[in-house]
Amino acid sequence: TLFRSFFAAALIFLLHPVNSEAVNHLMARSDILLTFFILFSFYFFIRGIENRRFTAISCLFYILALLSKENAILFSAVLFVFLLFFNRDKISKFIPFFIISSIFLACWKYWKLGIFTASPAGIKYSGWFLNFLTQVKTLFYYLKLFFIPRGFSFDHGWLRVNSVFAPMPWVCLGLMVI
Repeated sequence: TLFRSFFAAALIFLLHPVNSEAVNHLMARSDILLTFFILFSFYFFIRGIENRRFTAISCLFYILALLSKENAILFSAVLFVFLLFFNRDKISKFIPFFIISSIFLACWKYWKLGIFTASPAGIKYSGWFLNFLTQVKTLFYYLKLFFIPRGFSFDHGWLRVNSVFAPMPWVCLGLMVI
């Protein structure tokens, strides 16, 4: 059943040593805050389908999640898909989250470009394809850590791919295609 699959996923998260990093490393408190605020936002969103007051509380928790960690932006997509599949007639409940997400993305983009700061936040953009190869390499690195949990650290180093000719991301990409 659905409950058993949720329970199994929670057990893996609870018992697998790869998740110790979120607790051991002080900087990972943003992950815990993100999860806390997103869960409360989703809870109040479900309650807010019938009561507008709870929708406002849900939006507040969503804003707090965005301020905790920018990955919370994905929650708006989760809400949209949730409404699309389970409450299509209440799709208008997504509008406040869309507005909040749009404002956050605009501010985040300006901040990353350095308009709000003196320098562009220390991020070097090297093109979408090299960033894609970096993500492929990072995905396989974390899959390796999931199945072979050793060598944990709160700082794994930078896995950035600096050249299109680096062999490791292409091997990982080939494994993904297979």
